[in-house]
Amino acid sequence: MEVERAYEKTFLWLFEPGLGFRNWLRGVIIDPLYWIQGKPGSGKSTAMKFALRHPDTLSLLEAYDSKPWIVAGYFFHDRGKTIQKSVRGFLGELLYQILDRRKDLFYIVLPIFSQLF
Repeated sequence: MEVERAYEKTFLWLFEPGLGFRNWLRGVIIDPLYWIQGKPGSGKSTAMKFALRHPDTLSLLEAYDSKPWIVAGYFFHDRGKTIQKSVRGFLGELLYQILDRRKDLFYIVLPIFSQLF
């Protein structure tokens, strides 16, 4: 929520063929990570928020594999609260996003969660 929204069409260059992001989403580039780097405040998080929400992201993933995709994201916040900097916060947020989109999985996760706590 704290990551700024991109101005309209600001980060469309992410989806240009020569950059490789499209090929990574389509599975042409076989690597589990697509690394974005830059100086602090240069817009890396804003670019990733844009990519997470852009309809081309899901379309390209579906071109890779037609099975249903859940696109979820988390932004670590170095100056935030402890939970915003932790693996627990990361895992909790991703689990929330997945269950929010696939409510049918809740009944699979609930017994496991109940056993842990």
